This record gives sequence, C-alpha cells and structure tokens, in this order.
Amino acid sequence: GGFCRNDTVSWIRRSKHLAVNVSMLYQSPIPTVGVDDYAAGKLACEHLIERGFDQMGFIGFPNIYYSRRRWEGFSQTAQAAGAKVNLFEFSIEQPMHQNTPAIRQELLRWLRKQPKPVGVMLAIDSLATMVYEVCHSLNRVIPDDVAIIGADNDPMMMGLIEPSLSSVDVYNERVGYEAGRLMSRLLQGHEPPATPLLIQPRGIASRQSTDTFTQKDEYVASALRYIWRMSHQSISVEDIIKHVNCSRRTLENRFRQHRGRTPLEEIQRARIERVKRRLVETDRSIAQIAQDCGFVYIAQL
Repeated sequence: GGFCRNDTVSWIRRSKHLAVNVSMLYQSPIPTVGVDDYAAGKLACEHLIERGFDQMGFIGFPNIYYSRRRWEGFSQTAQAAGAKVNLFEFSIEQPMHQNTPAIRQELLRWLRKQPKPVGVMLAIDSLATMVYEVCHSLNRVIPDDVAIIGADNDPMMMGLIEPSLSSVDVYNERVGYEAGRLMSRLLQGHEPPATPLLIQPRGIASRQSTDTFTQKDEYVASALRYIWRMSHQSISVEDIIKHVNCSRRTLENRFRQHRGRTPLEEIQRARIERVKRRLVETDRSIAQIAQDCGFVYIAQL
C-alpha cells in the first residue's frame, strides 16, 4: 500500500522487502494491483449518456494518477458520443482534506459556468459533500440540474448525504484478493508482472443523484422516467402508452429517433440493469432477483 512516491520506493528497495502496491495515486515501479481507472471513467460517462446528458463535467485533482485516468476514460467516451465535456481540477492535490472557503470558491466559479442540465463525474466519492454544498449555494437541484456520479462506491458516503450518491463500484475486494495472491507468488520466488494488474469495475451503483432523464422530447423523457421507476414490475408497452397519453406509433417512432431502440427494448434494458445492481448489492439468488425485477421466467435473462 502507501502512496508509493519516490521516498517510499527507495525505502522498499533499500530494505529489500517484498511489496505489492495497491495505491493508484501515483505510478510506481513496485508490482501493482489496482483499479482500472480508465474503465471507471468510461462506465460513469456511459451511465450519464444513458440518461440523455450531452453536457458533462469532471471534477478531479491535478497530478493524481487515478484522477487523470478516470478523466481520460470519461472524456474520451463523452467525445465519442458527441457530448461536450469540461474539466475542473482543484489547485491542490487533496482538497477533501482542506475544505476551505477558497477551495469551495474555485469549484463554485466553475460550476456556475456549466449549463443546465449537466452530468458530472467526481474523481472520488469523498468530493460529494463539497460539491453538494456548492450546488445548494447556487440553487442547482440534484439530479435535475446537476446529475452527479462518484467513483469507489464508498459505504461511508451512503448515509451522509442526500440525495444518495450514484457511484462506480470499482471492486476493491477483488483488488485486495489479487494483491494477496500476487504477494503469495512473490514469496514463492515468482517474477513480478511487468505491468500493473488492473481490475475491471464491477458496475454502477445507481442511486438518487442520477435518477433523472434529460430528453428534448417530453414524451420520451416521461416514458423513460416511468420505465426505470417501474422496472421492478412486469410493465408493458401499453402501460407506457397510457402513462404518456400518446399513440403507440408516435411513442415507438420517437424512441427510435431519440434512443435508437424500441420502448420494449428499453424495458428489458432497465430490468437487466436492476438485476445487475441486485447481484452486486444482495446475496439473493438469481431466480429471486429475476422475480423481484419483473422477469416472469428466469430464462428471460
């Protein structure tokens, strides 16, 4: 562990201790197991794109490796989708430890310039407290004006802020397991890997801070809100038509135009996303989860 800056690396080499680095603050020559931070940024961006955002922002730190990699994954995914994306980096490396009026003013000046609505990724969940404070001071409503997704799925944050924070689940348990396995191999005399072992994120823990859809077409936006809110039930396209009060042809044409798929495909997508979250967050069986999420038969998965 540790920050693995030059002084730490020098001490490890002088002491001739075996070590495995699990920190992604800085690049390190020490054998490393860590999160695939590029993939974490990509997942967060895809989550916001799914909710219709084409204006996005990223809030991170200068000179911190994981923040830069998450920004790269986020920004490149946004640009490939034709979305506009803006970067904000604090003037110091770890502002969550120095939540001063001056630091908050930096963020406030940037956020004031962002369009409404905007989807924002935080480099790490612990920034959420400061970002929520700034949104409140600017009268920006979360998630309707600013949809926010963090990274790390930090359980310490879950009960501290409202609305609850969506986050990329980076699968820290797997990082720890693979680091232990690598240390075991090193103790047995195996050569260390030439490149870091990067663990793929487990998925998105979707909560209230991104529980919104921004669509230019109000029929589609209303239908999406209904679909994702009711995805635990066996809803049909007819139910959606009644909810939005339009014809089937109108709804299907507008879905193809704005979402690139049919309303039925959107229902299936929402149910599958709910199943994936339940698999991560609960110990229930696949059959139980499938039933909870509106699948009549498990074979539908």
